[in-house]
Amino acid sequence: MEEYSYDNYTKWCLWSWKDHHCKLYFKKIRILCLLIRRLNSFIVNNKIESQQLKITNDNIWLLSQNFKKNEFKYIIIDHVIESFDEFNKLKENLKKIDKEVLTFLLYCSVNTNITRDANRDEKDVCGKKRVLELNEVFDKNKHMHDFVIDTTHLTINQTGRIIIDFINDKESNSIEKLLLNESYKTMPSGIKGMHRISTSPNYPCFFEKAEGAYVWDADNNVYIDFVMGKGPLILGHKNRNIDDSIIEQLNQGILYPVSSQLSLILAKKIIRLVKSADMVEFYNTGSCATSAAIELAKFVTHKKHIFSSGYHGWHSWCNGLSNNDYFHDFYYNLDVLNEKLTNNNDVAAVIISPECTYFSEQYYLNLQELCIQHNVIFILDEVKTGFRVSLGGFQELYNLSPDLSVFSKSMSNGYKIAALVGKKHFMSKLSDIHTSGTYDFQQLPFAAGIATIDFLENNDVIFKINQLGEWFINEMNNLFKKRQIAIRAIWSKGSFRFWFGNSLLEDKFYEAMACFGLLFYPYDNSFLSYAHTELILKDALEKVDDALGNKLNEFCGKEWHFNIDDISKIHHKKGFLCNYPGKDGVGK
Repeated sequence: MEEYSYDNYTKWCLWSWKDHHCKLYFKKIRILCLLIRRLNSFIVNNKIESQQLKITNDNIWLLSQNFKKNEFKYIIIDHVIESFDEFNKLKENLKKIDKEVLTFLLYCSVNTNITRDANRDEKDVCGKKRVLELNEVFDKNKHMHDFVIDTTHLTINQTGRIIIDFINDKESNSIEKLLLNESYKTMPSGIKGMHRISTSPNYPCFFEKAEGAYVWDADNNVYIDFVMGKGPLILGHKNRNIDDSIIEQLNQGILYPVSSQLSLILAKKIIRLVKSADMVEFYNTGSCATSAAIELAKFVTHKKHIFSSGYHGWHSWCNGLSNNDYFHDFYYNLDVLNEKLTNNNDVAAVIISPECTYFSEQYYLNLQELCIQHNVIFILDEVKTGFRVSLGGFQELYNLSPDLSVFSKSMSNGYKIAALVGKKHFMSKLSDIHTSGTYDFQQLPFAAGIATIDFLENNDVIFKINQLGEWFINEMNNLFKKRQIAIRAIWSKGSFRFWFGNSLLEDKFYEAMACFGLLFYPYDNSFLSYAHTELILKDALEKVDDALGNKLNEFCGKEWHFNIDDISKIHHKKGFLCNYPGKDGVGK
């Protein structure tokens, strides 16, 4: 048997990592991973006894000393530490070897941890009780560590890369990664709403400035922005007309005791453009406005049940946070809806987020007719589509006349405001129920809303976005087809999203694009704005092609993502009234 000297052990360790396809870029820096996972001989009842713990920690220290003497730049120790005293002792010992000791806490959701534990070899299973105990310990100790990584959606390889990239970034003084580190220690998810992609070492999460179609991250890297605030920035960042209106209002004050003339002006503009709007009530967010619409419907009808499809906000009535027996999702299936309405006489309203891509005008007319037949209020959630697909909203395009509608996002080019609009018969009852917010009388959103709608009316914004958008998405799909990559982009009147043949490709796509200066919104719709000129989009297409040919190969490997079977999975999703991927079937 070959004697395992330190040098031989190093080679073995490196090869072990490589054999498991953990690409840690050993060519760049010399790294040794001390794999101390299997301490079964030291474990009694799933806990390490004190004497055996001391031996283990002493060995870690001695090994680390020897490897440092042999000029290893970094030593990565894979070890589970529960005790605060143990943590401090080991850290102080290691500081005798190297002044800077970085600590990483790897954690995941409780359910993920329980699942992972159950999938281990029988001899290594901790059990649910022990897993819950460890999760509690790790949660309490987050503040002790230099960097906290949520591994819920990460593989071992991805986690390893994040650690190595963090070390590299720390040496290069990356502000982005240092801010991300702090955010994980101070905010529950690190980055709100972005925890899945924020663990990527290449997707930026902190931004310092924006202008037109571009944004700059904390390290001053520039990106073409297709997130656009998740939709509101229809005119792009720092539109001069909007900025001028805001500056003018700042000089007049921003928060009044009650309403102002600005709210009246904006309400009249909406009523003039939206045919179903007899009256308007303003709120701070789309979630607040849709919730107000639901409460109004229940009040007017004296009924309790709500049928819904699409996303309507985070409030508990529509997202399953509470045990709600009155909320039902029909998943855009009109047959299901008709059956449910026929068998339930206690339905107040049907609310739907319209999808331009998947259904024809006739689908929505049939939906509207069902609501009339069953005497339920028809609510159209136009938070995403309002003032983006048409000045009169989605309902103008498809000749609809909903009882109530909700508008937000593109109405004010990024300023926080939403509008509940509807027929006078219903809206007049709104004063009989309590819906309010401290910032309902903030004036900047009203000024921005007026300026935005004026700009939309005086410039062919929506036509331009759709014309360029259709061309851009077609060209992008040509690139996917040329390279036989299982991705397809679908245009949906002002916005677009990607369909992927598999989830790993999806994760790595957004990361690869970011490496080449393209910021798409992960796992959801991306958007074009008036600021995205033809020249900018041509530049974006070149970057897409480069990213597909370089970074995506590096991240994923050719052996699987050039897969015709994956492509066939999304072949039917062409964007022309195709089947909607709902839970219980599709709409007709």
